[in-house]
Amino acid sequence: MYKILLVEDELLTRVGIRCFYPWESDGFMICGEAANGKEALEKFDKLQPDVVFTDIIMPVMDGFDLIKEIKKRNRKVCCIVLSCLEEAENVRKMLTLGASGYFFKNSMAKEDLHELLVRIREDLKEQPPYAGSNSFKQRNYEGFDGFLCVSLDKVMQKDTIVFNNHLKDFIQNYIQRHVRQSETICLRERLFFIGLVGRKDNLISIEKISDSLSENIMIYFNTNPHICGYRVNGADNVIKDDGMLSRCALDYIESRQTDAAVQAVFMLLKVCKDKSLDETKKHAIRLLYACKGILDSEDIPRNVCAGWDFITAAIGAPDIIVLSSILYSVIALVVGSAESAGGVDAVKQYLRSNYQRDITLEDAARIAGMNSSYFSRVFKKDTGLSFVRYLTNLRLERVKELLSGDADLTIGEIADSVGFESANYLSAVFKKWYGVSPTEYRQRGE
Repeated sequence: MYKILLVEDELLTRVGIRCFYPWESDGFMICGEAANGKEALEKFDKLQPDVVFTDIIMPVMDGFDLIKEIKKRNRKVCCIVLSCLEEAENVRKMLTLGASGYFFKNSMAKEDLHELLVRIREDLKEQPPYAGSNSFKQRNYEGFDGFLCVSLDKVMQKDTIVFNNHLKDFIQNYIQRHVRQSETICLRERLFFIGLVGRKDNLISIEKISDSLSENIMIYFNTNPHICGYRVNGADNVIKDDGMLSRCALDYIESRQTDAAVQAVFMLLKVCKDKSLDETKKHAIRLLYACKGILDSEDIPRNVCAGWDFITAAIGAPDIIVLSSILYSVIALVVGSAESAGGVDAVKQYLRSNYQRDITLEDAARIAGMNSSYFSRVFKKDTGLSFVRYLTNLRLERVKELLSGDADLTIGEIADSVGFESANYLSAVFKKWYGVSPTEYRQRGE
């Protein structure tokens, strides 16, 4: 049971919040109450709560100073702002101080509070691994050799929390067979980040690990995962200025250059490893706002980041490992989706003009600027068809036009003009798709 300290200067409001919701059903209990920040700090030291719900404007000590003091004592404590709808600017300031979220007390809805508590519970569950003896936090942060983002469209199981924990353990156990060290973090429901460090003198094959993991998740969990992965450059930084690296990363994000943005972020985080976490967060939040702009304004495929307040998640990140996992994942999923959408569109345009040529999946992937395995998944997600089936469909549509428009052309000539290797092969494919042979189709005058 996680402990909550409730801080609010109005007694009736405190009573209302305490009685408003069945806290225990979500694994929480209100262990204490306070009427101002000073009283809250005294109780905080005695009660050692996991979560603090605090008002903003209070006598003696307000919510701003309270959160500052709490974060000095224990950065891992989850602070939630109790605010009114008209206090948006104050809420924003509280989030920059380290608050993990907010709840509008003048428009309380049990559904909203339930979602908030579920997120808090998951954040609290993620904390123990970061303090363990095998944690990345126990050594100087040098970054990952590469990473994977695993997302799921939907989960059939009703208890998604149990499913998330089960899948996280499965991913971690599987990945450890292939790399020297890894860190698996559940960023939100249906979204996992896996940081990878390869074995000595052995470069990580991101594509191989991604394909293998995807296949095993489909087998064991009966769900279709979407996995994207990137290698990062472990070379020594040429640029040592964090401000310049931050600007470079921002330029790459805004120009939809995902791989370059990932490399710039890697160098930025490496340069910032000796700086304070708050300084690093300032760079991260600036980049995440740019990603949010892409997500809000562009027509990219439905994304697992939609509906995720990843900026607030970054503000509340307890260490650079979690912060880097959020930043890498959002860039890969948001900027990568925007970049991929453009790449797939370029391939579709090329195919419409060159369908008669001998075009392979590898050729198409090069046009899109992706590896073939990743392109294949992105293309099918965008079009609903495999690359081969899409190309075959284009060719067959052209065959139908020629059969209807030019009676002098033989089936062999039509096959040659649209890219089929022979008349027999065209006839076999055409009949399989449409139920009649090309000759029968022409005779019907369809």
